[in-house]
Amino acid sequence: MKIKSLASIKFIILAILFTFAAIHMASASEETITVVYPKPLSELDQRIVYPLEVLKLVLSKNNSEFKLQPSRVAMTQNRALKMLALGVGVDVVWSMTNEIRETNLTPIRVPLYKGLIGWRLLLIKSENQTRFDKLNTLAELRRYIAGQGHDWPDTDILAANGFRIVSSSSYEGLFEMLEKNRFDFFPRSIIEIGDELKSHTEYNLSIEKTLLLHYPAAFYFFINRANSALKTRLENGFNTAISDGSFDALFYKYNQQHIQQANIQNRKILKLHNPNLPSATQLDNAELWLTPTAQH
Repeated sequence: MKIKSLASIKFIILAILFTFAAIHMASASEETITVVYPKPLSELDQRIVYPLEVLKLVLSKNNSEFKLQPSRVAMTQNRALKMLALGVGVDVVWSMTNEIRETNLTPIRVPLYKGLIGWRLLLIKSENQTRFDKLNTLAELRRYIAGQGHDWPDTDILAANGFRIVSSSSYEGLFEMLEKNRFDFFPRSIIEIGDELKSHTEYNLSIEKTLLLHYPAAFYFFINRANSALKTRLENGFNTAISDGSFDALFYKYNQQHIQQANIQNRKILKLHNPNLPSATQLDNAELWLTPTAQH
């Protein structure tokens, strides 16, 4: 009788232990992760929309709940990258890659814009179009001054190609500076410039009609080097999204119209070199992800 009672007690204990283990495993799989991204400095900044949609898509491909949350304070790109390297206040930053960023942070090697971040149209004052109509070479364009963010990789690229640059830490301030003739043109990616023009109708600006700058570039998600869990989630999510076609579908949803409106085939393409492109990014062949004339 005692033996049966002991056996029953052991069975009950084991059952309880298995129940607690199952509950723990279920709660772990259902745990909601919070991913913090940099809050933009301007509410007008539309550059945040597509990367956030990609981040949602990639995280949704993992078997866990997640929540995306802006940082408590708005951040410049430079500050966001520094905070990310310290592991404080932000979990992921999207940006153009360069050697310094890949040394200090971990890049998730899928170019969010398929290399199109390096295809640049010029935002100019509308009344200045006739000045640009006469330009055919980089040497001729170098007579004019470019505007850029002071901590953007593009600034170093333009400087390395012989351009004079006026820079600012204020993204919004650059549009006002162009309006006030502080510089002559503001190079913007073909996937950015249309939305930016629509968001700044208070200025007399337009997209220059004849030229296009091109340099090899890739735009990545970056995370802290110690955050291996998020690295795994993002890489696995991208692998799934690429395989099932959902990444391409999202890319074309947001960017196909910009590609067509850029009218690349009828522009004079001026090629620049990118001295800060990491060797690993060159191996990615980011430019091969989409040719400028590709149709979908």
